[in-house]
Amino acid sequence: MNQSATHHHAVVGAGAIGGTLAHHLARSGHQVNIVDADAEHVAAINER
Repeated sequence: MNQSATHHHAVVGAGAIGGTLAHHLARSGHQVNIVDADAEHVAAINER
């Protein structure tokens, strides 16, 4: 298996665990979409 291959991931929930998981995946070069029901939380993440 190619260790350097990137994948596209969807993380449902942008709380402490989902946000941490998404952060580590993105820093590893993977494409990440975060899905969360709290619009204000999503807006705050998108501002960064």
